[in-house]
Amino acid sequence: MMDIKGFFHGSNRFALVLSFALLMVVVGCSSGSKDDSGKASAPAESAQTETAAAPGADSLPADHPAMPEGMDKMTESIQRASHANIKTQKEVVLTDEMKAKWNEVQIAITDNANQRTENVTLKVGSKVKLTQDGYFLTIDAFVPDYAIAESKIVSRSDEANNPAMLVSLYENETQVTRGWVFKDFSEFNSYSNSRFVLQLTGPGSDRPAVPAPAAPQKTH
Repeated sequence: MMDIKGFFHGSNRFALVLSFALLMVVVGCSSGSKDDSGKASAPAESAQTETAAAPGADSLPADHPAMPEGMDKMTESIQRASHANIKTQKEVVLTDEMKAKWNEVQIAITDNANQRTENVTLKVGSKVKLTQDGYFLTIDAFVPDYAIAESKIVSRSDEANNPAMLVSLYENETQVTRGWVFKDFSEFNSYSNSRFVLQLTGPGSDRPAVPAPAAPQKTH
């Protein structure tokens, strides 16, 4: 016959072990739930951070003044030219009348090697010798009102609203650099050379276009 005291003593021990096991299961489930919750919430916090940072990178401040009408298009055209390299220079398309009217440029040429600056007036299409050691400059084109249209460089008007010249620098017949120089937006110049610095000070000619000759009148 089983001893009653031994039974209750064994039952108490069994109950204690069972209670401890149940407690461990509950604690384990609770810990797993917290870990899962933490893992699930981490990407959401990261996404919120990225979403909040994005607008500030591209948008202007709320109190930023509005850009003048037409200025954004002009700036875009100049920026596109400033990033064009020699091999991708766009074709310059001007009428013969415009070329005849705007056929000279006024340039300030600084030679940093000699610390000298000269102001000269040059014909478009001409070549000027800069030094005795083989450097020379060519004036390839002048556009009075620079703009880009249909992948070509044109003049929006016949007035000097946005003057720009295209120049090439050579050393002993080897082209060193080629690019645009703007009169009013020099920060967008695509021409760049550490020794010879160019500044377009103005068009050298502002004469009216040469009119076409009148047809001869018939005599009776």
